[in-house]
Amino acid sequence: MRIFLAVCLMLLAETSFPQTGEAENFRNIGEELCLGGKLAFEDYSIVFCEVISDSRCSKGVNCIWAGEAKVKLEFFKGNRSLGTGIFTSAGTSLAEFFDKNNIEISRFSLYPYPDIRRKINPEDYSLFIEISEKVD
Repeated sequence: MRIFLAVCLMLLAETSFPQTGEAENFRNIGEELCLGGKLAFEDYSIVFCEVISDSRCSKGVNCIWAGEAKVKLEFFKGNRSLGTGIFTSAGTSLAEFFDKNNIEISRFSLYPYPDIRRKINPEDYSLFIEISEKVD
């Protein structure tokens, strides 16, 4: 648990910015979400609905392919659903869900990491998600 908290604190302490533009032109908002948790900003929110699949290479196993985790997110403006999407990584624009072209997922980390010695129950997952919004 201490390692998990330390990793979370390191992620929160780091700030990532898109490669273009100056850092002060971006606003980053991030949070670790349990299943059903919500990242809220302005009148918008993103809800962590479920883990669709987790094929990441387990600790203690040698893999040819690193695998990936797929999660389902739901997007809201106020209380109105704007739709759902399946996501596997950072760097994804959210323009199709929000009426803004300047917002993207800049960080995306699913915990815990698979371990061959332990099965992960769906309710044990959490997702660290950070969005970056270009501001004028």
